[in-house]
Amino acid sequence: MRRLLVTTSLFAMVAAPALCAGLINGGFETGDFEGWTPFGSAEVRGSGDFGPGYEGDFKAGTQSNWGNFDGGISQIMANPEGPAPFPKIVTVTGAYYLHDRHSGGSWENSYIQIGVDYMADGGPIDPGSPAYMVHWFDAWVNIVTANQGDVNWEPFELQVVLPICPEEISLHVHWWAEDPTEWSIAYVDALAVDHYCVIPEPGTMLLIGTGLLGLIGLGRKR
Repeated sequence: MRRLLVTTSLFAMVAAPALCAGLINGGFETGDFEGWTPFGSAEVRGSGDFGPGYEGDFKAGTQSNWGNFDGGISQIMANPEGPAPFPKIVTVTGAYYLHDRHSGGSWENSYIQIGVDYMADGGPIDPGSPAYMVHWFDAWVNIVTANQGDVNWEPFELQVVLPICPEEISLHVHWWAEDPTEWSIAYVDALAVDHYCVIPEPGTMLLIGTGLLGLIGLGRKR
């Protein structure tokens, strides 16, 4: 009987994911920023500029001709299950392309950074609020390329676990160079986001209660 109660308690901790809204126009095949909010130096370009995208003709980013190289894009995705006090798992996949032009005998570094933003209270996103969070993927903060030849598309997969299940999340992509006046190129393509909150099912909640009661009963019996 004791084994049954303990097993029930452990089984009760298993939770089912609640799927949320995905990314719109992650491949930029509309030829524009439909679904996205661009900022700074950002544009959608076709295959005539440094070849096609990773998938299809288009890609998003910037190429500075000894001009401004600092910009990015963001997109808000809704979560009908939030806000809720449960963890949220976010996985981002896609591909990036970085190219640095030789300058003054040295190689200038350019960067691409990806993050997931949300409100600390779990409510709708307000970028102007001090409660607006920016959770950068540590694995990508220091991705640098110093091009000394051909640069190909590089696929990536990144994952982060948020401590809460917010009402909305925002995918944030930022590209910049150490010297924004030099010629650098940065593109992203085929972006996709899989995000879900780990919310216990009603039946699981019942099992949790039953399991806890069972453990309490065992403790009293002892």
